[in-house]
Amino acid sequence: MRMRVLASVMAGTAVAVLLAGSSGEALAGGSSPVVTSVEPNLGQGATGAPVVVRGFNFVRGSVLSFPGNGVTVISTMFVSNTKLRAVVTVAPDAPAGLRGATVTNPNGL
Repeated sequence: MRMRVLASVMAGTAVAVLLAGSSGEALAGGSSPVVTSVEPNLGQGATGAPVVVRGFNFVRGSVLSFPGNGVTVISTMFVSNTKLRAVVTVAPDAPAGLRGATVTNPNGL
């Protein structure tokens, strides 16, 4: 079987790699979740803001988190193995800048 490797690189972030078969189906290795996008970008003072998380290897019970202080994930809802919805609050005094989003599955991966 032929595979393609698709990589998305953004300054200051980790590289997300998606393995795809010749017909485009995802062949993500392992069961660790990978985040490819979080939209929309939120600013200081956002309260109860809905966000959409896209990636792969999400399962029921997946939880979104952000490093550092000032960003709180109120809830995470499983939509599909490639999409989550979350509600996020950003404190008015949260440090500005990009943050890497992390999704953790119930098995700890």
